[in-house]
Amino acid sequence: MIKKYIKRGVMTALLVACLSVGSYASSFETAPIKLLVNGELQSYGTAPENINGTVFVPMRDICETLGAEVEWSAERKEIKAEANGDSMLIKIGSVNAFVNNSMKTLLAAPYIQDGTTMVPVRFVSEAFGAKVKWDSSSRTVSIEANKGANAGTVSDKAQGNEDTFLSYDEAMKKGIQKSSAYNSAVLGGVRAKEANDDFPYTQGSYSFAMLQAKKDLNLQEKWTEMQLPLIADATGNNIKNMMDSLTLKLKERDLLQENITFLEYKLRLENLKYSAGLISKVQLDKAEASFSKEKIALNILNQEIIGERAKLNNALGSPSEQILDFEYSTSYSPVGAVDLDRKVKDNLGSDPYIWLAKESAASKEFKLLTYEYNILGGQSYLMTQLDLTEAKRSLKDMENSLETTIRTRYNTLLTLEENIANLETDLTETKRAVNALWLQYDLGMITKAELQEMQLNIPKIELGIETLKKQHEQYKVLFERPYLMPEYASQS
Repeated sequence: MIKKYIKRGVMTALLVACLSVGSYASSFETAPIKLLVNGELQSYGTAPENINGTVFVPMRDICETLGAEVEWSAERKEIKAEANGDSMLIKIGSVNAFVNNSMKTLLAAPYIQDGTTMVPVRFVSEAFGAKVKWDSSSRTVSIEANKGANAGTVSDKAQGNEDTFLSYDEAMKKGIQKSSAYNSAVLGGVRAKEANDDFPYTQGSYSFAMLQAKKDLNLQEKWTEMQLPLIADATGNNIKNMMDSLTLKLKERDLLQENITFLEYKLRLENLKYSAGLISKVQLDKAEASFSKEKIALNILNQEIIGERAKLNNALGSPSEQILDFEYSTSYSPVGAVDLDRKVKDNLGSDPYIWLAKESAASKEFKLLTYEYNILGGQSYLMTQLDLTEAKRSLKDMENSLETTIRTRYNTLLTLEENIANLETDLTETKRAVNALWLQYDLGMITKAELQEMQLNIPKIELGIETLKKQHEQYKVLFERPYLMPEYASQS
């Protein structure tokens, strides 16, 4: 009986202990985040939040704590902060920001919660020269404010000076940040907005010509806003493709070097055979030509690798000769059956370039409807009609071209899938042939060179399959998002 009570007591104690540990773990995960600035605990109206590894704090509170003045534009949903000659401009819902008029990329976009603007504490603090540390055990953010530091600290870290490994996400962010097209679009957007804001237009007091001009300015400003994410997506996708292309070339080089090593070995055997009178000079010359051809191919490939590496480094803002180690992965899945009619219809309603063509046609139609005669220096009515006709034709051509693009890319995916399947069949057959030759080699029926030559076909086919799968992956992205390569827009 005593043993029975002791056993019950032990079980009860263990249960209480387990519940206590679980309760402690749960309370730790939900424990509030502490924020220290120069060792002083901060208390804001809205508590800091950790979202996917990024700690957010109230924008105005953290900026004022760091000695910055804050301006909020409700119309543009922008926040501007300045301190000691440094300035920062960020926008709600955008991962792009300005630090001292230089474009930067945030890890996560600012958001509004219950009327309070929440921003990544590390980005904002480092923009004003502060140093930030995160202690996960105590869930504490420690900021050392350094007013004399230059805001370039954020840029230096983004350039990867501390680490030569780059993930896809890191590389794409760097590429967007360094993209001249993206930064030009940013400036173009600023100019378009300034031109629109400065236009002398008063509601209720205007001419048709002024109304037409105002509509054009509105369209221009809207389009420049839409261009930013388009250029960012296209730039990021291009960076990833450049990384993948370089990786595949490096794999091709490794394979080519293996083949050269084999051909060198084979050439030595041919020389021995020739010296022994077992083969002709023609056969020996053929072996020498194969060896020389592969060495030339290796030199050409090395030059291509140097060029692609320099191109990628330039796009990332790194030294052209720097050798980066970066992420590489292949995700292959057949595209499957697709309702192309539905796909075309959806894209015609959502494609940004089709939208621009529609708006341009609508603008020209409005100009025709509001045409004013006898305007000094104005365009004739006939030319205005022709402009509208051309805009409608261009829109129709673009819509047809987009449909052709979608269907062509889908067919390309199916062709790639068929080629992949064929190569996989070839790979299976080649592996079987190697197994058979291996048995023959064990029986002394073939030479080692013959077995090695067949064996080398396996990695060649495998690389061919991998290359096709990567092409399929890239085409699938273009099929799902045609605007990343909008040749249909340039053909109209």
